[in-house]
Amino acid sequence: MMDFVYDSAEGLDSQDEPAFMALTENMFQLLAMFWTDISKNGNMDACALVHFTGVLGIHSTELAYRTAYAFTPLLSSLIWIGRLLLLEYALPLQPYSYLRIPWPARA
Repeated sequence: MMDFVYDSAEGLDSQDEPAFMALTENMFQLLAMFWTDISKNGNMDACALVHFTGVLGIHSTELAYRTAYAFTPLLSSLIWIGRLLLLEYALPLQPYSYLRIPWPARA
C-alpha cells in the first residue's frame, strides 16, 4: 500500500503526484465500468450497482428498509453523481494518460 504524504501548504509531493493521478484515473475508469455495465441476458440482478442500491436502502442502525421518504434523497444523490460520471466519461475534460489504454480529451 502506498502512503501519500500530504503537505498542507503545497498539496502532494511532486514525486507522489503521478501515482496519485494514476490512482484517480483508474478509480474513475472503475466507476465508469460500474455505471455502464450491461447485462448479457437482460437480467440486471447481477449488476453491482443494483446490489449497492439495495444495500443503500437498508438503515444501518435499525437493520430495516428505509422509508421512501428517507431513501429518495440517497437515491437522487446517487443518480446525480452517476450523471456527472457519465458526462465525464462521454466528454472528458482532460486526457487520461495514466490508463493502460490512454483516453483522449474531448478536443
